[in-house]
Amino acid sequence: MKKLVVNLLLLLVRFGGQSTDKSYISPVIVGKYYLNPSSATKDQIVSIEVLSRDIEYISKTRAADCAPSVDSYSVKDGMLTVNFKANAELIKAVEASEITGFKIRVKTKAGNTITDQDYRGVYATKYTTLVLADKKKKAANPTNHDLYGANSGTAKVAIDKIPDYELSYKSTTGLDMKPLVVTCYKDEATKATHQTMSDKDIESLGLHYEFHLCNYIQGDNGTAQNDYAKIVDGVLYPKLYNETGTPYAAVGRMPLVRVQLMTKDNQVVSTGWIKVEIVKDKIPAEEVEFDYPAFTNQCANKEFKLTVEQMNVKVYNKLGLDRTQFNKEYTIKQISTVEGEANYGKGDGTVALVSDADPTTMTDLLTWTVTQADMAAALAKDGTLTTVVTYAANDPKSRGDVTITFTSKVNAIDAVTIPDNNKIKEYWDANKEYVRLNVAVPDGNNTCTFVVDLDNVFMGNKPAIGSDKYKYVFAAKNITRTDAVGLSGTKYVLTLSDNAETLYANGEEVATIKETTGEISYANTDEAKDLLNVASHSSVPNAFYAWINIKAVTGECELELPITNGEFRAFFLRPINVAAGAGKFQDAVDNGSTVNMLDLLKLTDWRDYEFSPKTNKIYFKFYEVTAISVDLDEITTDLNGGDINTQKLSSVTSELKVTQDAKTFKVTEIPTSPAANAYGTVTYKNNGTAVGAFNLRLPVTVTYKWGTVKAYVTIPVEKTQGN
Repeated sequence: MKKLVVNLLLLLVRFGGQSTDKSYISPVIVGKYYLNPSSATKDQIVSIEVLSRDIEYISKTRAADCAPSVDSYSVKDGMLTVNFKANAELIKAVEASEITGFKIRVKTKAGNTITDQDYRGVYATKYTTLVLADKKKKAANPTNHDLYGANSGTAKVAIDKIPDYELSYKSTTGLDMKPLVVTCYKDEATKATHQTMSDKDIESLGLHYEFHLCNYIQGDNGTAQNDYAKIVDGVLYPKLYNETGTPYAAVGRMPLVRVQLMTKDNQVVSTGWIKVEIVKDKIPAEEVEFDYPAFTNQCANKEFKLTVEQMNVKVYNKLGLDRTQFNKEYTIKQISTVEGEANYGKGDGTVALVSDADPTTMTDLLTWTVTQADMAAALAKDGTLTTVVTYAANDPKSRGDVTITFTSKVNAIDAVTIPDNNKIKEYWDANKEYVRLNVAVPDGNNTCTFVVDLDNVFMGNKPAIGSDKYKYVFAAKNITRTDAVGLSGTKYVLTLSDNAETLYANGEEVATIKETTGEISYANTDEAKDLLNVASHSSVPNAFYAWINIKAVTGECELELPITNGEFRAFFLRPINVAAGAGKFQDAVDNGSTVNMLDLLKLTDWRDYEFSPKTNKIYFKFYEVTAISVDLDEITTDLNGGDINTQKLSSVTSELKVTQDAKTFKVTEIPTSPAANAYGTVTYKNNGTAVGAFNLRLPVTVTYKWGTVKAYVTIPVEKTQGN
């Protein structure tokens, strides 16, 4: 036989209300064992003996002190269930150095003796401070939920409280009190309080609930509240003394139910009270809805008026009341005051009450007014407009409120589409989905500013949308992008200003749009520069961009004008680019092969215009080129067949050296006509054996007004002369 479960729950309680006497409730200890064969019956068992000892840690045994024995046993479906009894106070707690162990020895009529193979641990868990609680209150408040009087032990606390529950005077099913109550306790092991005891624990401990009516008097004439209710099997029913008919006169009475948690030997563990009010059947709350057809955004206020028919049919008649009765039972709830007038609607717009002067035969009507501001706010979402009017019941105990909901939807005015022929093709890509923005063109008089008038990309210098009232802003979709990565590899989070006219990267300004002119200006911040220089102008899909949105209004009240294709991307073109020049190194030259920095490189701008000591020399000053340098430690080579993209020169040989004599300028010192060596030189030197032709790949950084450009330039090294 194999044992499945043996467990124990130990409670320390006080009996007799506020008595200080303490006692333990002896729990039911149950062990379950599989029988082999499963067809064995109870009649085949002569006796069951309990063996016990302390398990683990020390040899001294006191388990027998708890005097375990078999209280009863049963057999069903191949399972032997044994109910043990023992002195609960002497069973070890789980944290003790010993654990009490039980095992059984079964004797059968056939003369067999079967002993369980192992001792099974039985440990005690101590629960204290048992108190009755309201289940509904416990769910809402984990610490303030005790039944009235559960701590004081007196009914007066409950008598002075308002009722917790209601019971209809004509209820035939009654109010079942049992599901309303739970028992809370303190776990002494964990010190956790306000724990809820499970139904299983209640049952295993032999505890149960009892419910009794309390005879308390209310009023000067001595009305006994318990004469208006009865309890049968824990269910409270309305009644009227000994009358058998419907107890109409019980309405308003408040019977008090005493709840007791009892042990199996009828000792009281905890007491509390529940107060109930017997009520009329409450007329349920009514919800009336008026859904008006959608309308187009407009300058004037939009009014929705209830008709006489609607108010009479859907409100008065639905409640079975005439207008006079309705106004007697309900009072309209004012929500606010708007421009000196009462507003009864909670939601969009305002609702006015138009009362009829005739108090008996006419109709009171409601008018819902929606302003242009309400329409604009709705269009910023999904266009839905709604408000709720509440007629509050004058007697909340007898009937619920009446709510009238008004609903409609405002649609935007017809959207416009910017025609393709309005977009100047030279500014747009082939599909006219994005534009390219660049710095100023060098002309000898201006500086390298990055300010572009967005109107310039449209014919006639404005988008053809049928309105002159428009502005450019950064589109909201910028903030959800994950592709804003700078030259440094930094991933940026883009955000917008409240008016969407400034774009930020990691909180720093990147670009702004001036509402009055439509000019977009690129910022001279480190973050903006890092993003700008990530890719050349010829790699537009990989270059940094911003989503632009055209926001337009029309009409005297400036209604929002939807534009189907008002959003487009604007790419910011990197002003300059770096490539390999015509310079090359010669191996094994006396004192090394020295090449001018500007001969090693080819510099071009965003128009692919080359600038060098021989052509467009003024561009060096215009673009404010202050320094050109080589990262010597990162030079790679294809020597010995290596990969020029990854094989470092320093890893191949220490005999080949590259040095630089770099020159740096202040912005004010940049020459207008720089010589070939103005930005320094680079020297290659072979201190060892002659070599054949190979290539060096130089990581070059050019520093200029709009940040830094980094590029790799491959420079050939010609073989040693005469070899």
